[in-house]
Amino acid sequence: MNKILVTFFLIMTPCLVQTTDSSASRQGGGAIVRSTAGADWCYIAETSGSCTEPPLWSSMANSKCGGKAQSPVNIVRNVAVLDYSLKKFMFEGYDNVITADVMNNGYTVEVSLAQSAAKISGGKLTGKYKALQFHLHWGKAGENGSEHQIDSKQMPVELHIVHMKDSFASITDALKEKDGIAVLGFFFEVSKEDNSKYTPLIDVLSQVATPEGAGEAGAGMYNF
Repeated sequence: MNKILVTFFLIMTPCLVQTTDSSASRQGGGAIVRSTAGADWCYIAETSGSCTEPPLWSSMANSKCGGKAQSPVNIVRNVAVLDYSLKKFMFEGYDNVITADVMNNGYTVEVSLAQSAAKISGGKLTGKYKALQFHLHWGKAGENGSEHQIDSKQMPVELHIVHMKDSFASITDALKEKDGIAVLGFFFEVSKEDNSKYTPLIDVLSQVATPEGAGEAGAGMYNF
């Protein structure tokens, strides 16, 4: 797989479903093509006869959805309770330059951080967690892109940085434990002016417009 050069300046149980196909269809009229299949999952904005929307994810074969600590959630501010025992997150290695893979995984753009030294600790984490990858969730025309909600409102974009606890040898092992995976989520809002720090990533999106195996390049060599 080709590489790129990139600079990087809620613990919940993720809802996991198994994908079964890689036929391509265009997502919400945008530039990124995602995978769809009869037993495949999708978000409300992508709902069609060929995929399963969020309320039905728990009914899918091989689904790990429907538990008591599932993500995503709707954060209702007037009933949320602040946990004063939470500490600040500590970031290590997040300002290093690294070589990383960028790919279209069939649902979104994913950037591998496997070769980075980026780690987090603090919050209510039970140790240090190594960054594995980050990916983005976005809608069309700056609307309803985030997975999580605040007072039933979705944000245009949500960034997830996925980490694995240092003590685990593989993500397979980490997923077996409640504290094996930590995902940091960040909401984005549309601004009047472009943020030049995101230009390198935005510029590469057109080069990963189709999923790997869909007949066009799903990853490539780019200069950040």
